[in-house]
Amino acid sequence: MTAHESALEDKLDKLNTVIAAAEDWAKPYSKDSDSHAKLIRLEVKFARDLRRYFRTLAKERIHNYINWVGYHTEAIKAYDVNVIFDEDGFDEDEDGLILNVLHDPILEGMGVGVVAGQKISGRNLGLSKTDAAVQEAARKQAASLVTGINQTTKDRINQSIRTSLELGETDQEAASRIDDIVNDPARALTIARTESVNSYNSGLLTFGDQSGASQKQWYDAGADDICAENTAQGPIDISDSFESGDDSPPAHPNCRCGMQLIYPDGTEEDN
Repeated sequence: MTAHESALEDKLDKLNTVIAAAEDWAKPYSKDSDSHAKLIRLEVKFARDLRRYFRTLAKERIHNYINWVGYHTEAIKAYDVNVIFDEDGFDEDEDGLILNVLHDPILEGMGVGVVAGQKISGRNLGLSKTDAAVQEAARKQAASLVTGINQTTKDRINQSIRTSLELGETDQEAASRIDDIVNDPARALTIARTESVNSYNSGLLTFGDQSGASQKQWYDAGADDICAENTAQGPIDISDSFESGDDSPPAHPNCRCGMQLIYPDGTEEDN
């Protein structure tokens, strides 16, 4: 890179820093301005490094990977991932195992929701996680979650295999890639955060049904447009779905929204 090109890169970095700093970041970022500034600097440096990579790829290396002579006659090789990955066997083994992991925390979260609803509203129905309605709601939520989690896992594995085939990786390299895809702490955290909110509010909604609540109100955490739209609806019937299609929070992964129950006599239970 010439001195002139480097100077232009420096100017672009400064411009990108100013733009990033002027954007509407969520309020929590303003609580630690030093960390926020470090994040912006990291973003700008990352962008610069990526630009450099793609630039040198295009200028120096890309034609080394393409056989232009054989381009028009080379057949596309098809890979049948289903032969490599036994999805049916995966379902048979993993459905029960993941259900064992999910069920009790979901039931516990629902129990917390129904107990909280009783304490806040002053309507003590003696409900807990041992109540039949709570048990059934937990069973349904856990079963539905098993399907979603396992499907995502299978999709990730299939994509990992396709990538390994396309890259011509050895079986050891492919296995390592799958390990990295499946062993994903960030995904585990997202599921736990989202489903804790889900089970709590499902328990709250179960309590609302049992205690005679007539309406419910969504309260957004200011992080997502669809959540704000749910809040803007105002109170809706206890049996209706919100604008997002959800019966109760969450509306998206890591959602931190809450819900309020409203009773025919005008009293409210705030969550």
